[in-house]
Amino acid sequence: MNVRHFFLLVLISISFSCSKEKVILEKEVDVEESIGWMFSDSLSVDFSISDTNRLYAMRLQLNHTPDFNFENVYTRIHTLFPDGKLSSQLLSLALTNETGAWAGQCNKTVCKVEIALQEQIIFPAKGNYKITIAQFMRTDTLSGIGNIRFLLIDTGERKYPTK
Repeated sequence: MNVRHFFLLVLISISFSCSKEKVILEKEVDVEESIGWMFSDSLSVDFSISDTNRLYAMRLQLNHTPDFNFENVYTRIHTLFPDGKLSSQLLSLALTNETGAWAGQCNKTVCKVEIALQEQIIFPAKGNYKITIAQFMRTDTLSGIGNIRFLLIDTGERKYPTK
């Protein structure tokens, strides 16, 4: 390895270690592979927001088998806000890239993909939030899903800079 390659590797590792992102909430649900992700199953997370000036990110990590039958998974996401308002949206989670290959990391037994649900989120109010994610496919049971992990990340950035 020459000196240039060494310094390039050092710079890359420093840039990754300097990330301001911090996982503030992580919740995982294991799906019984012999059964699958049933329509009635959902992943629910409760969290409290105390700083409405921070920027957050929500990501979903999903494990599936390499012979999974779908290129995407439709989900229904419900958000309960501190004021009691309930919002729902249908979201398609892409499991393949532009070429049709599995996104993320894949080996002979499992594929792992991280999907950005929302980046640079500003929560409108302080208080308790609840997010529920359920599969919303045309089949009651979705075989081939191993587990689902929800991440709430503090990006380290603020909507308005502080002095």
